Amino acid sequence: MCRNAFDYLLDSKLTDTEEAKIIAVIEKHGDKFKGFHKLKTRKSGNMRHIDFHITVDPYTTALELHEITGCLKKAMWEEFQNTRVNIHVDPVGEEDQ
Repeated sequence: MCRNAFDYLLDSKLTDTEEAKIIAVIEKHGDKFKGFHKLKTRKSGNMRHIDFHITVDPYTTALELHEITGCLKKAMWEEFQNTRVNIHVDPVGEEDQ
């Protein structure tokens, strides 16, 4: 009981079930980018924070990147309430940076 109370007050990783849903949302839109990595999640109070990197073709335009990240963020917001999503874009070949 104390753990549940403290988890709400302290930042904690999202549950495995929630992370599986996040991965499913990302993979559902996987045709728009080459891959994803460095998924990090946390919950602070009633707010979820999702952070991950996507890899894209290096010649993807800024407009295309804006559309891709906007689509992913919208899909996350539809799946989860009270969520902040941060997506970092890497050109293919820079996944380890």
